Amino acid sequence: MIKTILLDADGVAIRKRERFFSERFAERYHIPLAEIMPFFKNEMRQTFVNKADLKEVLLPYLKIWKWEGSVDEFLAYWFAEESPRDEIVIAYVQDLRAKGVRCYLATDREKYWAHYLLETTGLKNAFDGFFFSYDVGHEKDSADYFLEVSRRLGLPPTEVSYWDDDQKNVDVAQSVGIDAHFWTDLSEFKAGTLGVL
Repeated sequence: MIKTILLDADGVAIRKRERFFSERFAERYHIPLAEIMPFFKNEMRQTFVNKADLKEVLLPYLKIWKWEGSVDEFLAYWFAEESPRDEIVIAYVQDLRAKGVRCYLATDREKYWAHYLLETTGLKNAFDGFFFSYDVGHEKDSADYFLEVSRRLGLPPTEVSYWDDDQKNVDVAQSVGIDAHFWTDLSEFKAGTLGVL
């Protein structure tokens, strides 16, 4: 029996964007995408598992990108661009919680971005808890992520439901026994959660 629901952030609790931030930033500031992508493919991934500090590894790139503000100003701009809540999804999560279903956010985030989601966007009050990759120590494309989340919940994977719009993560979660689903829209999520109410 499902006792807990895990929801992805991007494209689920956070509204899906048509293009990546890196692409929008490159276009807006007239920077070749080839000068931006190395950071997002390398150093940023390290921050997601707490092996690097985002502010430290970002600083050299900001000079290359000719960003005139501070690191903190860049992060505020970046996070604001990438964190619009899907209020309809959040409202349904509150309905689930009011009926006794425990709901958690499960997402790949480093510590500064995680803090932004909790404090600035107000997600801290929208879920029963959070499993950020920087704290878990693994990204969601690793079975170890879901095994550790299951351990922290004190539940066997078979009692956890997970929804994500990235099929790769869904497949990994399923491989450890979690009842994982590919997110398409809220109506399908509602239909899929009828059994836990």
